[in-house]
Amino acid sequence: MLTDTRYCKAYYDSFLCWGPTPGGHTTFQKCPNVRLSDPTQLAFRTCHMSGQWLGRRLNETSAAGWTNYTPCFPIDVKLLFDKVSEDENSQLKFEIARNTRILEIVGFSISLVALLVSLFLFSHFRLVFTYNLFILKPVALFNSRWCLAKLLW
Repeated sequence: MLTDTRYCKAYYDSFLCWGPTPGGHTTFQKCPNVRLSDPTQLAFRTCHMSGQWLGRRLNETSAAGWTNYTPCFPIDVKLLFDKVSEDENSQLKFEIARNTRILEIVGFSISLVALLVSLFLFSHFRLVFTYNLFILKPVALFNSRWCLAKLLW
């Protein structure tokens, strides 16, 4: 018996690999074990009857589609998403948040470079060794580690 069922193609969305799915069906997988994600919850993708993955908006389809990771987030993050997307200025808010994060990364990068240069100078020029440098060297080392941790987090 032949069926006219169309399938969405397998797709890797940078976190999970989604297998071929029959049109009109939704497939679920455990959330990825990454920061701000609860691996006990389920993410999902929906395959449209046409054999294309559904997009984020209603009746939007494409070969790539959209994976709904919303159930993976903690309740605080979900509430924040709801709060931000409630009004017409949500895109502006996301743009401000993105620019703020870029500014933070640039600031931490400059601080890290300055601290590493100062550590090099403290270590290289031992003739300038004073009690103040004895105290400042561990502080600069700690701050360098802290800046690096903030950049990588």
